[in-house]
Amino acid sequence: MNDVSELLQNFLDYVDGRPPVDGLIQQMDEIVHVVKQSKEWRGEYMKLEMDRKKYWREGKLEGKEEGRLEAIIGMLREKLSVEMIARITNMSVEQVVEIGKEHALL
Repeated sequence: MNDVSELLQNFLDYVDGRPPVDGLIQQMDEIVHVVKQSKEWRGEYMKLEMDRKKYWREGKLEGKEEGRLEAIIGMLREKLSVEMIARITNMSVEQVVEIGKEHALL
């Protein structure tokens, strides 16, 4: 599309898997190869990747819990019975009542 500089296009081509074509990209490629061979860097990368996966899982669970809470609040606002909400959400009646009280819906 000719809307980026040649240097940027060379970099984007390199990231896309093409061989480096200029000095700067070749220097970057050499550093990438050195880093890939470093046991210390690989260890750090693996730790970072494990942390990323852990936080992703935690975030996913947190999001599910927030969604369930929003659903319970919505069902309480629609005046569904506490027993029905408990069955739908796989929570105890006591938990649903507590949520309802916390949000001034019961």
